[in-house]
Amino acid sequence: MRLDAVLADLLGGDGGPAEVVLAGDVFYERAMAERVLPFLTRAQERGALVLVGDPGRAYLPRGAFTEVAVYQVPTAADLEDSRVKTTTVWRLGG
Repeated sequence: MRLDAVLADLLGGDGGPAEVVLAGDVFYERAMAERVLPFLTRAQERGALVLVGDPGRAYLPRGAFTEVAVYQVPTAADLEDSRVKTTTVWRLGG
């Protein structure tokens, strides 16, 4: 397996040629969600597996995703409202 890192704004594309697209905690504000979801959708439409880790943010469009797994994740108390967050891994599409 090969992993390439890119330091750039990729949201205008479709993530190609990645077979798997991972996104973590990206639905924390409306503006970000409005940029990320089209990118993830384009990646999924071209055949990529799209997985999103999300701790219950307000702008996650849950209807577009299927739950894959749920984890209890320790957090930094100064950044979050609790010491542990329930975090879900979602797959885009059915």
